[in-house]
Amino acid sequence: MTKIVDRPEDFAATALAGFCAAHADRVIPVPHGALRAHAGAPGKVALIVGGGSGHYPAFLGYVGAGLADGAVAGDVFASPSTSAVAGVARAADLGGGVILGFGNYAGDVLNFGAAAERLRAEGIDARILAVTDDVASAPATDAARRRGVAGDLLVFKIAGAGAEAGLDLDAVMDVAARANRGTVSFGLAFDGCTLPGQTAPLFTVPDGQVALGLGIHGEPG
Repeated sequence: MTKIVDRPEDFAATALAGFCAAHADRVIPVPHGALRAHAGAPGKVALIVGGGSGHYPAFLGYVGAGLADGAVAGDVFASPSTSAVAGVARAADLGGGVILGFGNYAGDVLNFGAAAERLRAEGIDARILAVTDDVASAPATDAARRRGVAGDLLVFKIAGAGAEAGLDLDAVMDVAARANRGTVSFGLAFDGCTLPGQTAPLFTVPDGQVALGLGIHGEPG
């Protein structure tokens, strides 16, 4: 795998800074994330998305009019901290409440959930939107345990469009939940990625074969 990396331990912060510098007309940097360069209307529901770094263009690439108001970035393949999520959400808040969107992974569930509790204690109405599209990770009878993978983009886009159209917080959450229920995906891979600083890929696939049902970090189906 060919890549250009300075210090592997600085990869996430460097990537965030570089993204914001390259797209200064669209996003502005904040600690641990980015916001829309041109904020939405006062009173609008704010959609904040996020997760680990390395899944580009998600999640930073989802920031913009009609989609996310802000994105929070953790370390490579690691959930952002509770304080990082809460900080980006505060910066993105427009007075209409905030929705914290993420793929359904244990670390994100923990940290985004704790951030929502912290924000509510401060008087900001914060809701959780965990995307669960990956049909290979759990059966339909236990859909709430499914991972969020490619469906993130579709669900976030629909939620962002509802917020941009002026729907209130309850209505945006309703349309987002409907989108999530109607979105399914099935992952496959021909090879594994190599993390910055590592010398071997996370997993390998024999030549001429394809691995079915993998998650966004290479988890098995």
